Parts: sequence; C-alpha cells; structure tokens
Amino acid sequence: METGDIEAAFAAADVIVERAFDTPMVHQSSIETQGWVAQPNPLNGGLT
Repeated sequence: METGDIEAAFAAADVIVERAFDTPMVHQSSIETQGWVAQPNPLNGGLT
C-alpha cells in the first residue's frame, strides 16, 4: 500500500464531495453461496 500527501491531493482537487453515510445495525445478508462455472476453450486458451 502506498501513501501520499493528502493535503496536496485535496488542494489540487477540482471538486471535493463530503457526505455522511449511515449503515443500519441490521442489514440483509444473503444465505446463498456464490459460484462460477467455466469451461476451457482449447482454440484460444480462454474460458467460456
């Protein structure tokens, strides 16, 4: 991870947007798992 000069970045910014975001203590959580299926393509070495 790299760090930089935050004050210089803000000074050089054309626009600075400041907002507050609230996340509820209880929120929806999906119970389903996520999965992917891929098939190798022997012609181009990619996946379908």
